[in-house]
Amino acid sequence: MKKLSLLLGIGLSVTILSAQTPCEAGFAGIWPCSNIDMWSFMTLSEIGGGDNTNDVWGWTDSDSGREFALIGKNTGTAFIEITDPLNPVYLGSLATQTTPSLWRDVKVYSNHAYIVSEAGEHGMQVFDLTQLLTVDAPPVVFENTAHYDGFGDAHNICINEDSGYAYGVGTDNMNGGLHIVDISDPTNPVVAGGYSEDGYTHDAQIVNYMGPDEDYAGKELAFACNEDNIAIIDVSDKADCQLISHMDYNEPGYVHQGWLTEDHKYFLSNDEGDENANGTPTRTFIFDVQDIENPVYMGLYEADNNAIDHNLYIIGDLVYESNYRSGLRILDAGDVENANLAEVAFFDVTPDNDNASFSGSWSNYAWYPSGNIVVSDMYDGFFVLKPTIFKVNPEAPVIGCDTDELNFTIETEVDFPGSFDITMQGLTGASLVSSVFDAPGSTEVTVSGLLGLENGQHNFEFVLTSTYGAYKALASVVKEGGMPAAAQLLSPDDISQVEAMPVLFDWAMDANADSYHLEVASDITFTTIVVDEVLTTNSYNWSAIVDNGTYYWRVTSTNECGAGPVSGLYSFQLLLPLSVEEGEQAAFNMYPNPTASHITLSANSALGLVTICDLEGRIVKSINTTEITLNVDLSALAAGSYVINTNHGQQKLTLIK
Repeated sequence: MKKLSLLLGIGLSVTILSAQTPCEAGFAGIWPCSNIDMWSFMTLSEIGGGDNTNDVWGWTDSDSGREFALIGKNTGTAFIEITDPLNPVYLGSLATQTTPSLWRDVKVYSNHAYIVSEAGEHGMQVFDLTQLLTVDAPPVVFENTAHYDGFGDAHNICINEDSGYAYGVGTDNMNGGLHIVDISDPTNPVVAGGYSEDGYTHDAQIVNYMGPDEDYAGKELAFACNEDNIAIIDVSDKADCQLISHMDYNEPGYVHQGWLTEDHKYFLSNDEGDENANGTPTRTFIFDVQDIENPVYMGLYEADNNAIDHNLYIIGDLVYESNYRSGLRILDAGDVENANLAEVAFFDVTPDNDNASFSGSWSNYAWYPSGNIVVSDMYDGFFVLKPTIFKVNPEAPVIGCDTDELNFTIETEVDFPGSFDITMQGLTGASLVSSVFDAPGSTEVTVSGLLGLENGQHNFEFVLTSTYGAYKALASVVKEGGMPAAAQLLSPDDISQVEAMPVLFDWAMDANADSYHLEVASDITFTTIVVDEVLTTNSYNWSAIVDNGTYYWRVTSTNECGAGPVSGLYSFQLLLPLSVEEGEQAAFNMYPNPTASHITLSANSALGLVTICDLEGRIVKSINTTEITLNVDLSALAAGSYVINTNHGQQKLTLIK
């Protein structure tokens, strides 16, 4: 399996990284660790109090990139912003629907959180997460956006984001099986069906199947952990779900939860009861599900401690396990096809022991674009962590406008088999010169082509690929003093009318610009330029004596690196009051020009015959009027240039539509 793991490196600002708690000599502060740094920790009281935390999930606002953690507690759900991972902000909580409960579970679909609990008559809370973007004075007390009461209590909620269906499991109906809810309209959940024939389901993953078994291509399948087995169920028809097959292994304690590899070829599961019932170490079970009707148990991975395993998730070639008292464990699944897993990182949230006890890390969430991971600790609070399986140095170098090339060092302490080829993605216009990388160790790579970068921080990824697997390491570069951006024109705004001099030209200030080049022309091609000024301010008064008509203007920002992009083009109609002599001479006027749909023609006497011709001389519209002012509808004409003729003084004007 050669899929890319999600965002393993580090690449935020030097200031942030220097203040984090790095994993050094096996510890990050008091917490045992390997290849994982701690960004921050918040106690249970700091996130609203309660007796315990439980589930954790995450949400990223796609427009702003802001990141949030959703932490279940016995009293409700806490919302924490972790955009600055060193300084997480507790925004507030949504109280439990009925009574407190040890168990609470939350998932996300279409910017809404869906929350269930084993509290009696709790149902499913629906919460619009976009509310978190506008909290001004945290913490606040939140309320439901909507509520679903098709079931009372539920152990868990599972969501297939590709289909828009939520699956309540361990509910007080459907025999504890799958209770299916249509959430395609996020705040109007509607029961869609269910499956009860196979008994109680504790947890599940539901996917639109894209694995190698062509008989089930595109089907919606549930992989349900049912205490003593794992059931594969076809839930494509919500009113007629069908059991396909079972997966099992010898002497299960309590088949708890599991997750598919991203290629849907393998399923990894955990057992919450075998450590106590059978006296085994922490075990991860591996199944080949390439034939959906005949899944095959392949073997297992045993950890070096006896902590109870609880929740695991797979991203790329990495398995993120929350194993209660041994904390977050990250396993490399690059060789899962041979039933091989290997631990590459861990962070132990309960440093005193790794006993088989129900305390410590309940769950984790690792899908943030930043590469951060949030981990819940049942009785202490929650952590924001960052894996350092691959480290990139420097973390976020600052470059100026004349820097075209940078050297980065990539290193790892993990003994990966084979050599890595290194490529790069996400940095437009740049290229990479690299050497072969043998782990453990380090290698230097050169990134060139940086002159064209705009100002600001640019995040990108080094992709490390071997025959064993492929991984990503985050990197950043900060451009300062580069080319200025295109100027934003303000006034006179586009297609406006100006009836007095001077004309004030105004545009937005650019902190990166040293000067501005203003140009004003009487034609759209800027052949006849009437203003040509280089200014250090973002405004200019034009008081020259000119003829009425249409004028065009633009601004180019410049600095020591050169000229930025030319701004957009604005036009305006100059309509100064005419003297009697000027009025006798200026017999015929029109505005606005250019126009989208209408023009106004005016003269100091009757207009007479007016004709509008295309550039080949064909008449496309004609009007004969005794009026001195006329509004003409041009909406039927195609966009282009036209000539307006009048027998009023034998004048001609060029019109642009």
